[in-house]
Amino acid sequence: MPEPLNRQIDRLQEIFFSEKDPTGRAFVPLADAHRRLGELDQALEVLQEGLVAHPDSSSGHVVAGWLYRDRGEDDSAIGAFERVLELDAENGVALRSLAELVEDASRGLAYIERLVELEPDDPEVIAVLESLQAEVSARDEVTLEEPVVEAEAPAEDDPEIYTETLAELYAKQGAVGKALEVYGKLLQDDPGNGMFLRRVAELTTGVDTGPAIVPIESLAPDPEPVAAAGTPVATDDRPVVPVESLAPDTVEAMEPEPAIPVEALAPHPEPLAVVPIESLAPDGPASTSSTGL
Repeated sequence: MPEPLNRQIDRLQEIFFSEKDPTGRAFVPLADAHRRLGELDQALEVLQEGLVAHPDSSSGHVVAGWLYRDRGEDDSAIGAFERVLELDAENGVALRSLAELVEDASRGLAYIERLVELEPDDPEVIAVLESLQAEVSARDEVTLEEPVVEAEAPAEDDPEIYTETLAELYAKQGAVGKALEVYGKLLQDDPGNGMFLRRVAELTTGVDTGPAIVPIESLAPDPEPVAAAGTPVATDDRPVVPVESLAPDTVEAMEPEPAIPVEALAPHPEPLAVVPIESLAPDGPASTSSTGL
């Protein structure tokens, strides 16, 4: 009948650092007894003190790995078992524990394959080996079957690709309309860009204007000259347009408007002459008739 854990702990504490254990190596079974009893904090305290005094104790690090695993601290447990392998490369307990703890199946398989070399006739080890081999094989098949997804190129009408380079590419291909469309988008963000304005002018007229900056006003049609009342406006290269040509041809046939008495506008002691409307036309009769009100 196995000795109860409480009695084991009592007996080990009596031995710890006694004549039977002058160097204090009983910390390993003492810490493990606390661990198996569920006293994890006490087990950790005993282990920490013992490993400070005996840092190269492979059995002490094995118990530490078990303790960290019981506490749910897998990373610390893996570190403890890896320390065991540094001290004892053929430690079967550490190899088996690492194969169970590591998340990467390939890494676990490497540990269990080393264990199989040490224990080739152990059916439990063979079962773990076959399980990990199947997991790695299935994972590799899924990886090979997954299609490679390439990023799709943005569509040409995507606003993200409106650049000067794209505009010039269109221009070189003869697609002037596309090039002007791209420059139009660029000018929405940078309306004062002289280079964009110059290229728009060049693409619109088909003439290379050189490096000079073309004002935006030059892209709009020139306004027609406007003549003042009866006075033609002269320009360097445009014919003079008489104002009569802009007026209806029936202007002579229009009845004169009735004269408005000047008294209604401002008091004056002397009556003023009424001027017929015909006399206001440029080519009309030069004489005026005076009619008293």
